[in-house]
Order: sequence, then structure tokens, then C-alpha cells
Amino acid sequence: MTKASQKQSLSIITGAFAAIVMIWPVVTESKSLAGLGRSNQPATSKVNSRDPDEHDDRGRIAFVSNRGGNFDVYVMRPDGTNVVNVTNNPFSDRLPAWSTDGRKIAFRSTRDGNSEIYVMDDDGSNVVRLTFDPGVDTSPSWTSEGTVLFSSNRSGRFEIYEINPDGTDLRHIDIAVDGSLTFPSESDEGHRLAFTVTDFSQSTAIWISFPDGSHPTQLTPGEMFAAFPDWSPNGNLLVFANNVCPVCDLSEIFVMNQGGNGLRQLTLTGDGNNDLFPRWSPDGRQIVFSRDDFVVRTEIYIMDRDGSNLVNISQNPAFDFEADWGPSKHRDDEDDGLSQER
Repeated sequence: MTKASQKQSLSIITGAFAAIVMIWPVVTESKSLAGLGRSNQPATSKVNSRDPDEHDDRGRIAFVSNRGGNFDVYVMRPDGTNVVNVTNNPFSDRLPAWSTDGRKIAFRSTRDGNSEIYVMDDDGSNVVRLTFDPGVDTSPSWTSEGTVLFSSNRSGRFEIYEINPDGTDLRHIDIAVDGSLTFPSESDEGHRLAFTVTDFSQSTAIWISFPDGSHPTQLTPGEMFAAFPDWSPNGNLLVFANNVCPVCDLSEIFVMNQGGNGLRQLTLTGDGNNDLFPRWSPDGRQIVFSRDDFVVRTEIYIMDRDGSNLVNISQNPAFDFEADWGPSKHRDDEDDGLSQER
């Protein structure tokens, strides 16, 4: 990889927040949590066979890639086949998020000169611009009721907002927490809201609240630099990445119970990989995430919910990252199976 490519890789992965939330503040010290709930899975992975499975009903994965020359949103099967560019726009389209019924994708785009939130059908048609503000609107996600959550600095700091998918009824979710609030994720049953808080000391943590923003509670310590939370389908678990800052150690994927206990590390420390942006599969059995080793460009991987059976599903010389797993036709509502502690 050339020096220019390495620099771009660092910008996309280690400084993921910098690309998404304007500027990631530089901190003077990083702390690792060596040995904390470490997975015993081997530090090996396999590559998918690229043979399409016509009977694979695990849903679809939306992700971001610059394989066409700029950052677009693509959709593929969970086995990495049937890749389709669904935005095909000369500007930057990023952070795709599937609606709960799999019919629509929300995303962040600069196509109108500023970072705004858009919604489109799953094939890229019927694009609707939801936000019209000179601030930065980013990190969209969907609620169980079909509205779109996103983060915006229109108030002077990043806070959480909610809007209908046709752009009407913009609402600010008032959460009494200092700092920047980003990457909202509402549980499927609609009872809790998870989000990332970057405080004024520049540490980051996962917090939860009720959907109306009341009763905010911090789940992870600031020195963990945790970000990108995502609820499991039954709402019992949160998956996230640690060490999300430019000068931290490499990021790994963790899972914890809804109360912040039962912390378990899924990807290995010391394997030379930077693992970010985890998202659950619709049945809760697998997790999709981005991986980079600073030699090979960023790729999309899936693994089982215990960290085993890693598979590289993107296999492309371009940068592939920010994946989200859309719902399948047959929802499996069985228990998550990792832990039931609260």
C-alpha cells in the first residue's frame, strides 16, 4: 500500500470519528484494557468462497466503499455476492442504516454541499432529503416506529434528533448529558436509546436513556474510549468498539449486557487488526464490522456472536467500511444466548 493509501486508511479507521463528526479531538494518553473479558478465539479468519447462495435469507448488508472512485453506499448479500452501488453519486455518501422493515436506507451525504441526512428505497430510488441545516447532520439510525434518529451540531454541540422519513416533525431529544452525543441506537422494542458521549476531557463512553432522553446512564468507563453502540435484536445486549480515538491502541469489538455488566471481548488484542463499527445481524447470531491492519485496506467481516468464524466478505482493493445488516425475511426471536444478566 502506498503512503497516500496508508494515510487514507488511518483517516477512515483510526480517526473514524474525525471523518464523521468533523474533527476528532487529539488526546494525550490512551489506555488499554488488556485481559478484560478477552476472547479465546484464534486470531485467524477465512475468506468466503464467492459462490452465491440463492437460498440465503439472512438479509442484506449495506456498506460504504470508494471502489467506484468516491464514497458510495453499496448493498450485498451476507456472503459478499451480488454487490450493487445504490447511491452512485459523485459526492460522499456514508453511514447507511436499514429501516426495520428492510425497505429503506437512511444515510449521510454531502451531495447538496453540506452533511445532511437522506432516505432512499433499498434499491437507491426515491431519494428524500430530510434535513436542511448549515450544521453537520450525521450518524442516522431508525426507531422501531419507523422514524429516523440522527446527530447534529446545529445547537453548537452534537445532540440527538428525531425526524419522520418524509422530513416532517423534527424533534430534539433533550438528554441531560454534557459533551457531544452521537451514534444513536434505539432497541428494537423501543424501550431504550444507546448513544456515544464524548465529554469535554475528550474521553468517550456508551450511555443509555429512555427514548425521550430521560434517565441517562453511563455504561462504559471513559478510558475505554467506547463508541458505535448497537442493540441486539431482543434488546438484551449492546455491541460496540473500544479505543475509538486517533492515538489509542487498536480498536476491538466488545459486547455487554443492557445494564453494562457481562462485558466480553470478541476480537483479539495484539493481532494487528483495527476493528470498528459493529452491527448485529437481524437474527442476533452474527456481527458485521470493519477491519483494517494498515497493510490491507479496510474490509467488511462477519463473525459469530461469540467472536468465532471470522469471514472476509468484501474482498476488494478499495476501502469498504461502515456496514449495516438489514433484516431478513424470517425473524428469529430466540434468546441472544450470551448472557441474561441485567
